[in-house]
Amino acid sequence: MAGSVQQKHLDDALVYLAATRYNEALTAFDRAAGRISNAIHDFSKVLDLRPNFDQALLQRGKLYLKTCDLEAAIADLSIYVKLYPSNDGASEALEEAKAVREDAQMVQTSLNSGARGEAFERLSRLVTACPLSADYRLIRADLHLASGDKIMAAEDLAHAAQFQPDDTTILTRLAGLQLKIGDTAAAQATIRKCLKRDSKERGCKKMFRELKTLDKAIKVLMDVSVGSGNWGFAIDRLFGPSGGVGDGGIIAEAERVGALEYKRKAYYAACRAYLEIRPHTKSATKAVRWCETRAGAEPDVAEAHCDVGDAQILAEAYLAAAVAYANAQRLDNTLMRAAEGYQRAQRLQRAAGRKDYYKMLGVARTAGLREIRRAYRQLSMEHQVDMEPEAEQKFYDINEAYQVLSDEEKRAQFDCWNSRLPSSDCWCTFGAVAVVQSSL
Repeated sequence: MAGSVQQKHLDDALVYLAATRYNEALTAFDRAAGRISNAIHDFSKVLDLRPNFDQALLQRGKLYLKTCDLEAAIADLSIYVKLYPSNDGASEALEEAKAVREDAQMVQTSLNSGARGEAFERLSRLVTACPLSADYRLIRADLHLASGDKIMAAEDLAHAAQFQPDDTTILTRLAGLQLKIGDTAAAQATIRKCLKRDSKERGCKKMFRELKTLDKAIKVLMDVSVGSGNWGFAIDRLFGPSGGVGDGGIIAEAERVGALEYKRKAYYAACRAYLEIRPHTKSATKAVRWCETRAGAEPDVAEAHCDVGDAQILAEAYLAAAVAYANAQRLDNTLMRAAEGYQRAQRLQRAAGRKDYYKMLGVARTAGLREIRRAYRQLSMEHQVDMEPEAEQKFYDINEAYQVLSDEEKRAQFDCWNSRLPSSDCWCTFGAVAVVQSSL
């Protein structure tokens, strides 16, 4: 729509020009300044037909400045200022063009000498004075990237792409950055724009296929696996070829592509999966790893830090759990899960000095009676008093642990006071035990 309006202004300007209605032509050209190259060309036509049309000279000079064609800008503006020395606006534009020319001459020197701060200041002045030039936007985007500011780099690339719309290299770079900062929708729009410019552009075609495949895999993961609680299926897709995105799985592919939004979703799924699959002996370690990875990708999400706390409790790292819950509270002081988790972590840390019967027998807290008996028998043989006198205390500890864990009521009471499951809460009464588990 905007393009058609600009074109109408240009068409009107050409009609006025043919009719020698120069003032009206100038106004129409000015309105069409969004089509800057055409506007400059048409101002030149006006001047060819009417060399003494000084306002056209002034406007062309200003347009040259906006595009950073500085020598041409200075030439036009100098002529106009000589003719009209009292025109303050023209004089200011000429001085600005000369100052900008100095910045343009010195910016590469600053970059070569490693003076990045000075180079950045010069580039910022150039970008402000020459808003319709892509070149200095591209250089400043590289500086932003070197300093780690992907968001500002993407903004400069987006502006550059407007003024060099046929340069698909800029669009490819922009789409890649938009993925890294988590703006997948913008990246997809940029890729479509790139393919519209050149349907055979390899970089854009490759990115389009990768995103389409990964997007589908992520949707299946979240809808089928996470949504239905099929955590084993989720792990297969996250880390294996069943994810439909390659042998490495969804996480590896999301990291390779650099799509932050998809990485966040995959990390969340991995964190939740290993928190829920508690019977697996290594699940606590993996839960900590992926919950911390997810929190690193979403540092401002309080729930992510609560998941880290839950994972640390599974790993029996209670101080680390307390720190994670405290981080969550700082982000959202109304989140009950964070407050309750912090209290639980403190309680478990205080209880950590007490005997842990599960550790004594070397079994998981979810172990069944048969597994507990098997562990007890094996350890009893290893630590019989008459075989190893120095292991007497160990032998008694094993018996004590077995006496508690093999008795349903005693075990329930022990679990109540030493609960480490991240989704449990409990209370104990004298002579009776009630254990209530509820999903947080």
